Amino acid sequence: MPTDFAVSSPSGTRVRRSARFDSRVDQLRWPWRTTVEDTILDLGATVPSDELFALLGRGFQRRLTSEQVVLSCLSERGRHPRRSLIVSVLSDVADGAERAMEVRYARDVERAHGLP
Repeated sequence: MPTDFAVSSPSGTRVRRSARFDSRVDQLRWPWRTTVEDTILDLGATVPSDELFALLGRGFQRRLTSEQVVLSCLSERGRHPRRSLIVSVLSDVADGAERAMEVRYARDVERAHGLP
C-alpha cells in the first residue's frame, strides 16, 4: 500500500503508519494488529510515565509478554524517547514490582534513598 494512501480512522481509534509493520504484526490475532510489546513501546513513547508503568504491568500480569521480550523489541528500535526509563522500569519489574505504584516506590523512594 502506498505511504500516501489516505485512511480515515473509525471513531475511538488512531491510525499510525509504520514502515516496519510487517515485522511488528501479531500473525496469530485477527484482525491483525501489532504485537503487545510493540504496542506498549509505541504508546509508551507518548503517554505519561505512570501510564507506561501501568501498560507494562498489565502486559506482565496477564502473561501477554515478558521483560525479556520487551527488551528484545526495544533493542530492535534505533531510537526510543524513553529507552532509559523503560530499561530501568523493567529491572524493577524483574525484581517483583507489578503495579505503577510499586515501580514508583522502588524508583523514587528505595533507590533514591539507598534503601535495601
